[in-house]
Amino acid sequence: MELSFWEIAKVVSASNDYQQWEDFTLSGIEFDSRKIEVGNLFVPLPGVRDGHQFAKSAKEKGAAATFWAKTQKERPDFPYLEVEDPTVAFQQLAAYYRQKLNPIVVA
Repeated sequence: MELSFWEIAKVVSASNDYQQWEDFTLSGIEFDSRKIEVGNLFVPLPGVRDGHQFAKSAKEKGAAATFWAKTQKERPDFPYLEVEDPTVAFQQLAAYYRQKLNPIVVA
């Protein structure tokens, strides 16, 4: 996957001033902070523990940006896209990427 930060921001209707950061290419998406690779977008999902708690760890492992729920009081100290719900934003991005690739669907 190679999508730009600003492109993703538009797809998910990010509500923050994401243009305060220069546009850059993200190399992948990951919701498990233990599996982050350099250049990934981190998606903090809800669960037993709120994924937002792992944003710092994701950044330390090389995440270039993250989705961030509006309801979170603290903001991350690296590029983020503020969204209503990171899970919904993840789904919107997946649908966009599938449409962009326009693969042949067999079944």
